[in-house]
Amino acid sequence: MPKRKLSFYCVKMTVAIQIEGRTKGMQSYEERYVLYKGYSETEAITKAKIDALAYQKPYLNSDGLLVRWKVESIDSAYEVVTEPNNKGLEGAEVFSVLKTRKLNPDRVWTENEKIDEV
Repeated sequence: MPKRKLSFYCVKMTVAIQIEGRTKGMQSYEERYVLYKGYSETEAITKAKIDALAYQKPYLNSDGLLVRWKVESIDSAYEVVTEPNNKGLEGAEVFSVLKTRKLNPDRVWTENEKIDEV
């Protein structure tokens, strides 16, 4: 049986900032990214759920109102890659999500565009 590898996992959460008595208007929210050490994404998500209980504990703000940062969702987990990249530079990819969007003329790769330009 292969030995399990201990890794870091970045877990993305959506957190609503709830203020006592506020029922309308704009609400701030946080996209929270936290690293957890574990043997799988499932273990990291379990740790994030446990951490969420403490994170959303209410407190009094400077106006004397109760505030809590309520974890609305644990959106995804991603294993952090710590090996050097293909150019030998140090760094780690902490999170990655593939999405789709409408392709418009500004986003088309043209023949005159150099590949290594950012």
